Amino acid sequence: MKPFSVEVTNQVGLYQLSDGRYQLTQKGPVDPIMIGHGYLLVNDEIAEELRVLIDAGVAYEPATIWDRTSNIEHKNYQSLRVTKRFSPDQINDLDISEDRFLIMDNQYLFVTPGLKIKLEKSRIELTFSNGLSRFG
Repeated sequence: MKPFSVEVTNQVGLYQLSDGRYQLTQKGPVDPIMIGHGYLLVNDEIAEELRVLIDAGVAYEPATIWDRTSNIEHKNYQSLRVTKRFSPDQINDLDISEDRFLIMDNQYLFVTPGLKIKLEKSRIELTFSNGLSRFG
């Protein structure tokens, strides 16, 4: 069995500034889950739900998303620091016995089968695909 890819499509990207804030890279809405190269941010509501579901391999830190064009700061986000990282060639060798997040290539979110089941029963709306099937 392999981990499941979490399909998250953001309408805008982010860039982390030297002061720690994340700046929008283009104009558009801020999604409840923002993922890209080197970052995984979730709004506070989702973070609270995740804290109940997962207790290993992830740390939560307050995060701010800044829209430079309107000078609006979204301070209701958490940065998730996922400890387990892997590359595509390691997918068959992963230990997926614990309920946890995994990050592939520093930008793609995966979950173990046990966590997928918990997330499907939660209020968090996510779409999953098996292994690397969505990467063609």
